[in-house]
Amino acid sequence: MKIIFKYLAIPELQNISLDNPKRPDIVKKVILNKPILKKIYLNFYKTFQKTETKLKHLNAPSLELGSGGGFLKEIIPSIITSDIVACKNVDRVENAYNLHFQKNSLKSIYMIDVLHHLGNSQLFFKEATRCLKPGGKLIM
Repeated sequence: MKIIFKYLAIPELQNISLDNPKRPDIVKKVILNKPILKKIYLNFYKTFQKTETKLKHLNAPSLELGSGGGFLKEIIPSIITSDIVACKNVDRVENAYNLHFQKNSLKSIYMIDVLHHLGNSQLFFKEATRCLKPGGKLIM
């Protein structure tokens, strides 16, 4: 267990709140500098790419929630990136409970390490369902 903690722990974030605008830059730096974390993210992103290919027929945009520390935009340039706070790594600020998208307007929503930060997951799932087109996917 100590070995896993050594490779996955992020002590740089211990005292930085989720809404601190500096947090996404720190997270991204840590992910890119910890080979095992970077590989984990790349594996998630590979799954996201496959989903994008499968859902191409829906002809709608895709959204990533909690993008601040990630680099999905480098892998899928068309993705709309978002976070709860404004930062340079995201296209827009979004609240998972009240997304600024019309009903049935997204083909997919992607999230990594986000769900446990949501206090009301039921409200989030209702909102995600509202925004996804029929046949759309929520990938976490």
